[in-house]
Amino acid sequence: MVESRKTVIILTVLALVLAVVLMALSHIPHRTYTIEQDEVNLFSYKTELVKNVVLTKKGDRIELIQDSEGWLANNVRIDYSRADLIVALLAYLYSDNYVGAGDFSTYGLETPTSRALMTVNGRVHLIDFGFTAANGISVYMRVDEGSDVYTVPKEVYEIVFSLFKEEKI
Repeated sequence: MVESRKTVIILTVLALVLAVVLMALSHIPHRTYTIEQDEVNLFSYKTELVKNVVLTKKGDRIELIQDSEGWLANNVRIDYSRADLIVALLAYLYSDNYVGAGDFSTYGLETPTSRALMTVNGRVHLIDFGFTAANGISVYMRVDEGSDVYTVPKEVYEIVFSLFKEEKI
């Protein structure tokens, strides 16, 4: 009987020690390890080299043309800083994630509803935009009809196509 009492006491003490250790461990912040991916720079042009940008969205079209006085959108003079921001986002286009090659229809890129054509030094670049990514903060894109799929921050996409919200253009 004394032997079993000692065993019960030892087991109780071990259980208390284990409970204290578990409580202490539960207060240590857990680390979540994620693989950080560097941005992928797709273009790096000076904005003054971009002379023309054509944006299409759901069948509507806006053409930005740079002249000696600034920017025209569908032959209407627009705020230089606003147009220059749109052009800069395309001229220095980067991806926040490289998705890889895949079935374009999965990403909304087989028949994209939004496109940007940018003319730089006589060379035309085509940027197709597809669905919003599952994370809700990025949009799928493809550059120059390549086989690679990337994502771009949704804010970049929204700024580039912000002119479609205006009625006078």
